[in-house]
Amino acid sequence: QRDVDHRFFCWTQKDLNDKTPSSFFGGGFTYAGNVLAIPATLLDVSDSHMDFCYSDVVKRTVAKADYSTVELTLKHLFTAFAFSAENLTAKDVVIKNVKLYGIHNKKSAAVTFGDESASAVYTDNPATKMNAVELISEPAGITLASEEKQANIALGASDATKYFLMWPQTTADLTCSATRPTDTEPTSGAYVAITYSMDGEEDITMYSPFPQDEDDSTKLGWPAG
Repeated sequence: QRDVDHRFFCWTQKDLNDKTPSSFFGGGFTYAGNVLAIPATLLDVSDSHMDFCYSDVVKRTVAKADYSTVELTLKHLFTAFAFSAENLTAKDVVIKNVKLYGIHNKKSAAVTFGDESASAVYTDNPATKMNAVELISEPAGITLASEEKQANIALGASDATKYFLMWPQTTADLTCSATRPTDTEPTSGAYVAITYSMDGEEDITMYSPFPQDEDDSTKLGWPAG
């Protein structure tokens, strides 16, 4: 139809591994009334997830014989977690284990395509959280010489996995009973535990909370993208 406003938007139909939204999210994946409903889905430490994307809305008035390309900017539904380490000491450090605790790993989402934009609202399943999920795949640990830095260390069960997809986390999701790194395990909340040794000495385990926003607990501390 000519001489009227048209709204253009899209979402992922199939990824490079032939996953479709229906095969990944299940039958609850639906679109109705400008809202894309994404059912509650569990994301574990894996490289087999679907990097689902959707676009903002572009409005165009199409006149007669006026054809042009419509560029759509894609947004990621999920966030990605990667682990890097840097040794700031004068000793050799061996990282032996890294574990995640309390990360909310099952949520649902509603993506609303508005007049000229699109946005996602996430709903948590608070009873479903990661508990002591191991991230390092190297049995002998990861050795860092003095002042050495390693980025995107292999995670999980595969040496090829440099990151894994997770649901975005609000600062409320990342709340922890500890407010700074400590050698005492937190009593609640989300945190990472790192076990390491220095120059072959006794193992040390430190527990570190994730950054939080004290002024706005709904703000995304671990945003999509």
